[in-house]
Amino acid sequence: MLINPNLYIDKDKLIYDGYGSGYNNGVYITTGKLEEGKTYTLSCKIERTSIGNTFIDKSVNIGPCRSDGSTIHDIGYTFTDISNGEVVYTFTYRKEINSIWVFTNQGDRPRVKGVYTNIKIEEGRKPTPYIPNKNSVKADNQAVFLSGGVFQEVYPR
Repeated sequence: MLINPNLYIDKDKLIYDGYGSGYNNGVYITTGKLEEGKTYTLSCKIERTSIGNTFIDKSVNIGPCRSDGSTIHDIGYTFTDISNGEVVYTFTYRKEINSIWVFTNQGDRPRVKGVYTNIKIEEGRKPTPYIPNKNSVKADNQAVFLSGGVFQEVYPR
């Protein structure tokens, strides 16, 4: 199985602390500089916990934003099922995209915490198993081995 490199180079864990209100319940996952016109998939694990008796939905809203946080309206947002604890979103990169906003779709029900881990952006339409970005792993912990006639890089956590 080929595992695509992780192009995401920001924080390993993003936390929404639950203190926003309305539709401001979420995190911005920065895309970095990708190649315009190519298709990418963002994937991550999400753990959502309630503070108090807040209802927890089984979906998130997700979509691209500019560097000022504004929505790119002609692309818009989509609901993504997270009942398995994972977020997966495929998009075609445009130079105006700075980040992907993942928000917890709570409307007027504030105080929902979200913890996002194993964040990965990769080329293609399907997610492959998580590996960290190779720049975030010490060189001493990296390895290369021969597998099925091709070299495969390994980046342990």
